[in-house]
Amino acid sequence: MVRYPESQRQSTSNLDDVRIHLTDGTQVPLFTVANLTESRAFSSIDRVDGLRIVSVTAEVDNSIETPGKVNATVIKNIIPELSAQFPGLQINQAGQGRDESEDMASLGKMMVIAMMTIFVLLASQLRSYTQPFVVLAGVPFGAAGAIIGHYLLGYNISFISIFGMVALSGVVVNDSLVLVDQYNRNRRETDASVPEAIVAASQRRFRAIFLTTATTALGLTPMLFESSTQAQFLVPMAVSLATGIVFASVIILFLIPALVVIREDFNRRFLPATEAEKKTLVAG
Repeated sequence: MVRYPESQRQSTSNLDDVRIHLTDGTQVPLFTVANLTESRAFSSIDRVDGLRIVSVTAEVDNSIETPGKVNATVIKNIIPELSAQFPGLQINQAGQGRDESEDMASLGKMMVIAMMTIFVLLASQLRSYTQPFVVLAGVPFGAAGAIIGHYLLGYNISFISIFGMVALSGVVVNDSLVLVDQYNRNRRETDASVPEAIVAASQRRFRAIFLTTATTALGLTPMLFESSTQAQFLVPMAVSLATGIVFASVIILFLIPALVVIREDFNRRFLPATEAEKKTLVAG
């Protein structure tokens, strides 16, 4: 056992003067780098499956770093050194880190189910197996916009940010759907060609897409600048929604028309139809 001389450990107040070695080689008293709180508690030795355990916990300042990145750093840099130094050491992740890992896995499964459900609904309404992919093409760009928004506003991507991206997908699908639906209506009710129909649809639905984007982004703007502690955990979700919908809406106005034309060219080349069928078919 390595410990201080008896004269330097006569009182709990001596604990404040314990010397702590810093990375630059200097030493400072413990009270300058830590806050000590005295309390009464029962001493105990914890065991799991007969093995003695030691719990290591910490609180992360989310304004500086996220728990996920801290856990990744610990797993990558610290755990291998401990395992090499202490053979037979078993390290298990628990607490918020494990909960987030489990929640992310569950969220990924639910996201797949949600996308499949949206696809089925779109396919049944559009009467096509390919147009739903055109509608859903804007979802990845919404997520990309949310990531860019976090970077521009100086926020780290957290678990709440992912929730915002999932919610964002519904708004993005709505913007894409109104554009594709107007295109189908133009093709069904007029003799316009594919380029003419999609251009007319973009002009007709620009106001609806713009208003949806503006009202959503402006409605979330006050939350972006909220400084109260109670609302801080919701700010990343607001960042995902506000910045993602702005970025996705701009992309939708250029991407969806291009994809519609590409899809029609593909159908014309590989799925030939008569002129009468072209006029009556909505999905191609």
